[in-house]
Amino acid sequence: MASLSLAIRRFREGRAAVLGLVVLVLVTAACAAAAPRVFDRFADDALRGEVTNATPFQRNIQLVEESFITSGDPGDRMSRVAAEGETLEQRIPDRVRGLFRDRSFLAETIRWAVQEDTNDPGFVRLRVQQDVDDHVTFVEGRPPTDATRRVRLPVPLPADGVPKEVDTTVLEVALSVESLQRIGLSVGDRWVLEPDTNDRLVGRSSDLLPGAIDVVGAFEPNDPDEEYWLDDTALIRPSIHRSGDRDFVYMTAMIDPEAYDELIASTASSRYPIHYAWRYFTDVDKLQSEQLPAVVADLRRLDGTFSSASGPVIEGTLLQSGLLPLLESVQARWASVASVLAVVGLGPAAVGIAALALVGVLVMQRRRASLALGRARGASAGQLIGAVGLEGLVISLPPAILAAGLAFLFLPAGPWRPTIAAAVAVALVTTIVLVAAGAPTAVSSPRGPGRDAPVVRRPSPRRLLMEALVVGLAILGAYLLRERGVSGASSATALTGVDPFIALVPALVGLAAGIVAVRLLPVALLGVSRLAALRRDLVPSLALRRVTRGGSGAAILIVLMATATIGTFAGAMLVHLDRASEAVAWEEVGAPYRISAPAPLPVSFDPSALPGVDAVAGEYEVSSLVQERFLPLQFLAVDAAQYEEVIAGAEADVHLPPEMVTPTVAAGQPVPAIVTHQLTEGAKGIGVGGTFNLVVEGFPVTFRVIEVRDSWPGMAPNQAWVLASRDQLRALRGGNGLRTSTAAYLRAPASAGPELRAAVLKAVPDADVESRADRIAAIEDSPMTRGLVAGVGVAALVAFLYAALAVAAALALTGASRAVETAHLRTLGLSRREATGLVIVEHGPTIIVAFVVGVALGVGLFALLRDGLGLASLVGAPIVVDVGVDPIQLGVVLLAIVIIVSLGIGLGAALQRSAAPVAAVRRGFE
Repeated sequence: MASLSLAIRRFREGRAAVLGLVVLVLVTAACAAAAPRVFDRFADDALRGEVTNATPFQRNIQLVEESFITSGDPGDRMSRVAAEGETLEQRIPDRVRGLFRDRSFLAETIRWAVQEDTNDPGFVRLRVQQDVDDHVTFVEGRPPTDATRRVRLPVPLPADGVPKEVDTTVLEVALSVESLQRIGLSVGDRWVLEPDTNDRLVGRSSDLLPGAIDVVGAFEPNDPDEEYWLDDTALIRPSIHRSGDRDFVYMTAMIDPEAYDELIASTASSRYPIHYAWRYFTDVDKLQSEQLPAVVADLRRLDGTFSSASGPVIEGTLLQSGLLPLLESVQARWASVASVLAVVGLGPAAVGIAALALVGVLVMQRRRASLALGRARGASAGQLIGAVGLEGLVISLPPAILAAGLAFLFLPAGPWRPTIAAAVAVALVTTIVLVAAGAPTAVSSPRGPGRDAPVVRRPSPRRLLMEALVVGLAILGAYLLRERGVSGASSATALTGVDPFIALVPALVGLAAGIVAVRLLPVALLGVSRLAALRRDLVPSLALRRVTRGGSGAAILIVLMATATIGTFAGAMLVHLDRASEAVAWEEVGAPYRISAPAPLPVSFDPSALPGVDAVAGEYEVSSLVQERFLPLQFLAVDAAQYEEVIAGAEADVHLPPEMVTPTVAAGQPVPAIVTHQLTEGAKGIGVGGTFNLVVEGFPVTFRVIEVRDSWPGMAPNQAWVLASRDQLRALRGGNGLRTSTAAYLRAPASAGPELRAAVLKAVPDADVESRADRIAAIEDSPMTRGLVAGVGVAALVAFLYAALAVAAALALTGASRAVETAHLRTLGLSRREATGLVIVEHGPTIIVAFVVGVALGVGLFALLRDGLGLASLVGAPIVVDVGVDPIQLGVVLLAIVIIVSLGIGLGAALQRSAAPVAAVRRGFE
């Protein structure tokens, strides 16, 4: 207790410095304690944001069966269907089942062909969907009821060939307004139906019995994008399938649940099964990042519990869900985000430790006199070091505990162990710094008056060896980081699987570069110092002499270099994301807009007449086979010259080779083509310059490989394809053939997007309009990308603030130690202005070296670590773009460094002027 009381009384010495250290520990510990909780919250928000942005089908689960389930009790005919859904739900793993917030089911019949006179051939399914009345609004007629009628209808195709009639139950139905308008019928009509023999559920029944429905109402969906529909728009709008120039209209009609008895009775007689679907909706707010690996594991078990093969239900229960691939994608993307944040976040941590160390040294500088006095009066080194350690704990532990409490108060959710550990670590680091700063005085022999002036010594062999070890570890760590990536080998199975040592490598490399720069800077400035000594003025010569003879700029140089490295690394990463987003959008869309359809576009469709379109390029596509390799592929022919006009000004590498842009090829020469790597690999691979043959619309054509690419818009990642010029192929055939099939590329301004999309869907309802601007926005506005950018910005800002504090403390130490020297110089005629200039000239080279080396190091580190950071998962494709930084970002980094040093220089100059010249002259003689 006596030691504690004495330590507290010692705080009166230099109260301002001690108070500053307490505040710094509080702020640093608060940042450290909040970091894991903020990180955890960001992980949760990013996970929930990504799942929310996904389609309803991707984030929910649907189980499908095709069978017969008998009707339930009167008043709840669908009770047994609901019970079957509950039974199936019990087979879903607990963690997945715990995510559900709601459930629904539906029952649907076979597809029926409409026999009425319609605009286009029409087909309809009859559906009972739970609670559908709550999600639609009737605009004409009324909702269907369980009322039925009996009519006599002829059998379409009797098995024995003898015409016959059967009694048929007429059900009441309602259809969407859009379906009725498209088919050309209205409310009040009776539709005679026949089973569609092309429907898989119809099978090979001996007799195809007819059906009939009365249309009693027309409705519109309250919200067609509502999650309730689960991306299933069959009930709210028709699906148009095109075959040649004919449109086939596929519709779904609503049936009252109480008519379920009649519904299954109308199908049971012909042994047609009912299509059942049970839907389980995910509560996004229940998702937690720390539970994600376990949820993914349960989803994989669910994938094995039910059949998940794509296609129709053959037997048993089919699982239809995109939740597993969605969460696996989130894991992969989060691994990249966590890697970048770990790398960028450790930079400010290192600068923060430097600031703590320098402020701690400043505090202990004021305690050296009392420590020396205690040593002279017989105190042992252990006693003094123990006293300093106790003082350090008294100074640092209470604010660290308070910081942890504030983190728990303002951030209630998050892991508690890392929170406490981070706050205590700051207190321990502060204590260690104070002990390290006071140890030399505690173990040294007592000094007499005038012996406390700083003495510049050469670095010891032990220190040089330690510095060499740091440089060697940095080189080894950079190599490991390049080979393994920041996330290590296990990052694919854990949301936050970042290897701490590997993530520390960039900070270690920065430290190593700073050590090397500190050792080389005096050597580089030695010649300049000698030239300055020839001048008659004192300031340049004395300032450069301080630098070359062991000045105190080492800590400043390392801190500033680390800050410049962090800022440049962050800027290079942001520029990379921006360029990669542009490149991915160009490669996936291929133009400002791309129109694609599952069937050939109508001959009458003219993309050039769409609103806002400036240029159009059509594309022909057909399946083909390379005879030389028996390799199936997709053959593509694009209007090459028009395509170059469409993508004019594109910075991404999407332009076609000049050989393809010419309208014709020389007589007898093969047609130039771009191919995928599948054609070039293996013993029979066709390299660049090689030729191969394809049959295009019945004509054999010889092609020459001029380029190998991995991607083309509309092609799957592993799809083999060949791309050629449609103009050149048409020239070989007199200008005919190869009509635009399933895609067209358009150039139009981004503002024309909504109007253009509406016009396309009106002309081609089943078409898909992709926008390059929308693809870029989807990448840059995703929750993970936005959070990453915000995290990088906060890390850079924190690094700059701590750097300002560290530089100010370092220059304060320098100013205090140089105060006597400056006072002596003032007696020789040095003015106050020249004293300030002395500080500026001394640290000017430090600013230049820190900025230049820091920028080079930041760009180099990003180039080295780019592949290991896994940024490809954020943009969705492994696109390689040039590494670079924005000049504006470099200007911001330079301005921040100048401001940081200017503030520190002002403080250092003020402290240098604090010593009185008369007292300095008399120092050592009293």
